[in-house]
Amino acid sequence: MAVLPGIQLLLEELNAVSTELDVCDYVVPPEIKDSISGALDSVPEQLFIAEIDDSMELALYIDPKIIEALQYDHPQSRLHNGNLENFCIALEGVSHFIKVVWSAQCGREVSALELEIQAEVDKFIGAWGLLEQQGMPRDHAARALNRLLFERYDVRDEVPAAEAERYYIASKVARRFCEQLVQRYPRDVSHHRVLRDARNFYRSGLQSMMRMH
Repeated sequence: MAVLPGIQLLLEELNAVSTELDVCDYVVPPEIKDSISGALDSVPEQLFIAEIDDSMELALYIDPKIIEALQYDHPQSRLHNGNLENFCIALEGVSHFIKVVWSAQCGREVSALELEIQAEVDKFIGAWGLLEQQGMPRDHAARALNRLLFERYDVRDEVPAAEAERYYIASKVARRFCEQLVQRYPRDVSHHRVLRDARNFYRSGLQSMMRMH
């Protein structure tokens, strides 16, 4: 599962957080996922959270075929149209995991909408950085990702209507924030100011996030 630790490291460095946990320890196979209350059929990624007394139990499902495909065609070696969707699915699951754990460690509550918004921002900035490292001009990478992540996407039919609506809202909020980043720092040699703003956003809470909408 080398690809998941790589994504976890990418996101924890991006947002300057440390869970001190290995996401792989919480990944469950399909047969376990199917036995968990609330599991959705044909959905390739789900994070399950159970609060028991003063403790929290987590389980993360990511379709094993996606992990296998990413290990064969690793996005941190080369991110392209052929592996972008799988990369985003895996990254979303890891993003949710990190945000839930970090929030719990900080004694903060986190809503499902906040998790979705953060995952969309993480997808854009994480992929943006990878594409630039791999030689794509940053403005070209930003335009391509804006189109692919925020314009040309579909919510799976299996997703309940309430969750689909949450995803649409999250996409709009994240798109606005990411577009502001691109417009604000078009010629920065480094990502220093992008990272600063991204880390502030990560810690801002849902109300501040929504003001970006």
